[in-house]
Amino acid sequence: MRINDYIKINVNDPENEPLLKVDYYTLLPMFDKYYTRVFQGDVLFIDFPYMDKQYVELSRKYYMEGVADLTVLLMNTIYDIAIDRKEHRFIKIRPVRIDTGQTIFISGPARGGKSSLALWLAYALYGDWDVAIAHIVIDPLQLDDLVDAMKTYGIDKIPMIIIDDAGIGFGKQVGKIDRLRLQKIHLYAQTWSIIFNDVVLTTTDVLRVSGVLMNAIPSSYSITIKPIESTTTTSEARVYKNIRDQITNKLLKTKHQLRDYNSIRIGLMLKKKLVRDFAHVVYTPRLIPDEAYMKYKQLREDYLYVISKI
Repeated sequence: MRINDYIKINVNDPENEPLLKVDYYTLLPMFDKYYTRVFQGDVLFIDFPYMDKQYVELSRKYYMEGVADLTVLLMNTIYDIAIDRKEHRFIKIRPVRIDTGQTIFISGPARGGKSSLALWLAYALYGDWDVAIAHIVIDPLQLDDLVDAMKTYGIDKIPMIIIDDAGIGFGKQVGKIDRLRLQKIHLYAQTWSIIFNDVVLTTTDVLRVSGVLMNAIPSSYSITIKPIESTTTTSEARVYKNIRDQITNKLLKTKHQLRDYNSIRIGLMLKKKLVRDFAHVVYTPRLIPDEAYMKYKQLREDYLYVISKI
């Protein structure tokens, strides 16, 4: 599949139509088999692709499983899976019987690997780079076309979408310059946990994302990316659960434990240290395969070009 053939830039009416016109009516019937596989818990175990050898070894030392640790987090709302850390594989447990989706923010500096990580997670679920890229959303109006196609084909829920560069299309400045898109943010912030299991947003700073959206999200996590200076291939990711303070209404972050170490035969003191310092940490790749990167790069250049013309 040449996914870019199904995605066209909108140069005629970008103020009233999506910046990118995605042919969801053709794509969604093709994607139904991928969705079915995810809902059955059949996802890829991906650990340390394109990563510096030093950090692969360090990950093994601290019983990390790379991208797979974060795939378990994504599957919280789809299918309960666990990691066999001896065999380095997933164990399927049971389908998750809940209706509410979750939102995951991936934030960090430019070129730190935010979009790469989001795409690796989508690839882990869908098992295909074209399908992963096709689930990128950059404009609130794009969701109208996606939801309409879902209704047409009777698709109740999509496992995962990526809102890339959320500080642009879903940012605080949208309400000041574009009432139509602000209305769509209002609408979908209230409902996307019903139609998407996981919404993954990338942004340089969560504070740039629309407050309307932030206040409406029922359940969310934050993954903060810190590029490792000694290598261009690896970043450190720290995972937090976002909890809203009932009194101040502020969003508070608490460390989210990705692994409990109970299944690993280690001393109590070492276990406590690992839980305290590393249970919420994972090393992640900053690169994706060249062919997938060229398709993503073309998509990104297209929408940045349209945005510059508005």
